[in-house]
Amino acid sequence: MRVVAACLFALVLLSACGTADEPVPDAADEPETTAAPPATTTGQSAVPPGEPPVPEDGGPPAAWIETPSGSAWMAYGNYCWGDVCMDILRPTCDDSSVPEVELRRGDAVAFHLSFDPTTADLTLGADGSRPEVVSLEPARVIEWQGDYDGLLWLALTAEEGEVAYQACVGTASP
Repeated sequence: MRVVAACLFALVLLSACGTADEPVPDAADEPETTAAPPATTTGQSAVPPGEPPVPEDGGPPAAWIETPSGSAWMAYGNYCWGDVCMDILRPTCDDSSVPEVELRRGDAVAFHLSFDPTTADLTLGADGSRPEVVSLEPARVIEWQGDYDGLLWLALTAEEGEVAYQACVGTASP
């Protein structure tokens, strides 16, 4: 009985160890996903809680904004995506459908997308009379750093169409 138990124990140990001939999993072997990779500058890189917003009649995928204080799903602005177009009135930061995030001076912001944009423009003060437009490097994770308080309007073009996302930022206490 002891011999059988010892043999079973040895088999379990050998099976747990594997062999040198087994291939080591490589990240390149992992299947591609449509989720955007996490940003490196904010340190958060967590998908926001809750379900992402879903556009009416199809449309573009959801996007999220990440700051050191947290992440939030961005609200949809205007879009023409595939065969679906939607005009949405530009809200203000008083609109409850637009998420709010906090920034401190010098904080980095990351916008997470699940598609490859060809252009990216960030409008600061989109709810005011003299907005400032900042051209950003298009990528699945777009990083921006600035001192701003108010409505952000991220306008993107892609092979699939055009979309704008929006969020409000407020200055956090130091």
